[in-house]
Amino acid sequence: ASRHYEEALKELGPDVRTLYDYAEAVRSAGMSSARLSEKAAQLFQRVLELDPSHHGAKDFIKYAKRAAAEAKTKLEHQKRVVVNNPDDVKAALFLYYLLRREGLEEGFTLAEQLLRSGKAESYSDWVQLANDHYKLRGNATKAVEVLSEGVKQFPGDTVLHYDLGNLLFALGRWEEATQQLEHSIVGHFESTKNNYFAAVNAMQGKFSEAARLFRLGLKENPYDKEIRRNLAVVQFWQGASESTEQAKKELLDNVVREKDVISMLYLGATYQKQGMRRLAFDYYMRALEMNPKLEAARTLLKSATNGLTLE
Repeated sequence: ASRHYEEALKELGPDVRTLYDYAEAVRSAGMSSARLSEKAAQLFQRVLELDPSHHGAKDFIKYAKRAAAEAKTKLEHQKRVVVNNPDDVKAALFLYYLLRREGLEEGFTLAEQLLRSGKAESYSDWVQLANDHYKLRGNATKAVEVLSEGVKQFPGDTVLHYDLGNLLFALGRWEEATQQLEHSIVGHFESTKNNYFAAVNAMQGKFSEAARLFRLGLKENPYDKEIRRNLAVVQFWQGASESTEQAKKELLDNVVREKDVISMLYLGATYQKQGMRRLAFDYYMRALEMNPKLEAARTLLKSATNGLTLE
């Protein structure tokens, strides 16, 4: 959102309406963050410099400054609580969440020390930290490391295995992803988990197993369009050419309507199998543009460029 508003301001110049909307968006998102509340106050101040009579900016700059002061007070209070109660796991994790909102590196250090000490009370603590590493910092390798440590502490938790398998799949580490996703499935079909598990098998060329899992999925979820589409693609890869055009249609619908990255990978692989390397290359590139961290797309892109002269 910040990038969107910054780009709009570059195009429009010092536009009061855009600047005010930007300030209000930051204020709303950061009411419990001193960092974001202070940024909102600065933006409201810029609005007032352009329009000193702007009533909204006059009111909200007060709220933003007050929220920043309250967030700072809460953070300092929680630090004291943790110092006075070093064994209180919930207090330490709450401090981590506050530090994370302020973008402070010490929050990640605190959380890792806490969780590695064996004090985590549930798998969700590990999942949260891994998500923060991956989504907030763009560090997929660290996220894999965190989830792997979580699996060691909670080996029976299917969510941790699933999240780790999902991330390994995105990184193109399919054999490792298969192992984790196998652990995430407990005796019954769960649409999302099995869909990824089947997709991993397909990416490794294990089409019969992928088709079996997708068929199992359709028995439990007969109206799931994604599973039906994936099954059609796998059947095509197995040589069932009558499914080709329907698979392409459903994949294209997903790409156009949902901007679905996995559909882009499947569609690229379908074209690649037909020898249409240029189209395959284009779809792998589109997937990378949508998600530059998707190593699976890079792996497939390399296979598509073999023998392809790029213009």
